[in-house]
Order: sequence, then structure tokens, then C-alpha cells
Amino acid sequence: MRITLPTLSLAFALALGVAADYQTVNYDVGNISAILTTLDNDVQGVVAGTPGLGFALQVEQDAVVLDKKILQTIQDINASPAFGTGGSLEVGISLLALEPKINTTLADVASKNKAFGDLGVIVLASLKQLKKDTDTLGQLIVPKLDALEQALAPAIISGIDNAFANALAAYQT
Repeated sequence: MRITLPTLSLAFALALGVAADYQTVNYDVGNISAILTTLDNDVQGVVAGTPGLGFALQVEQDAVVLDKKILQTIQDINASPAFGTGGSLEVGISLLALEPKINTTLADVASKNKAFGDLGVIVLASLKQLKKDTDTLGQLIVPKLDALEQALAPAIISGIDNAFANALAAYQT
């Protein structure tokens, strides 16, 4: 059997796609944080009517990018072994830093419900999808953490759940 360059490249790509560890997940969490910063900045630009339309559409694009990164993180969590003591600490610290950013962004999205106007139904759909995928991420990441970080996780998840509940409520009325 002759191994060709495309075959070797495919095998290498598949191997890279499967290999993940706490560093990969921690990197993903950092990317989620950066996307949240962009999303929150764009949310701040939303104003009612035509002048805010560009920002409103960009917010929806940001939400799609964020959801794709959350889904990638879920894949990386699934492909990763348990994080171990050092890895759990690193990922745990990143998650602790991420929670207030999530909460602030969701509060800002909720505060702009009137400015989004008729696009509010799209925001609501995005919030529901992000909530679903964030819940899945939380359920999958906790078992990868060590006992100390697992003990802290419910408080972080509860804070994020409350922020999502408030944002969803703003668009369901």
C-alpha cells in the first residue's frame, strides 16, 4: 500500500481533531471571553430604529460566532481527559473570570430589548440557543474538573443561569 501526501495529511488532521486537553479547553474559554467582549461592545451600539440596525445585525452575527465557539468547546471537552489538578485550577480560574463577563453581557442585552424592536424575536431565539449550549457545556465540563473546582461550579452555573433568565424574560414580554 502506498501512502500519499493527501492520505497522510488526512490522518494527521484527524489526529489533531481528536486530541484535546485542558489547555485546549482553557484556550477555548479565552476565545469565548474575547467574543463576549466584542458582543458586548456591539450591544452597546444598538439604538432604536434605522441608526442602530447595523449594530443590531452585528450582535446577531456575534451571537452566531459565540455559539459556534461554544459548540467547539463542547467538542474539545468531550475529546479531553479529566483535567487533573493543575488543569482544573487553570480552567477553573478562567471560568471564574468568564462568569461576570457573561452576566454583564446578558444584562446589557436585556437592557436593550426596546432598542432591538422587531429584531427582539431573533435576539430571543439566539438567547435560547446560547442558553441550551451553555447548559450543555456546563454539564460536560464539571466532571472533567477536580473536586475543589467541581464544588465551586454550581455557584458559577447558578449565576449564569440567573443572568440568562433575566435576559430571556426581557424578550419574552
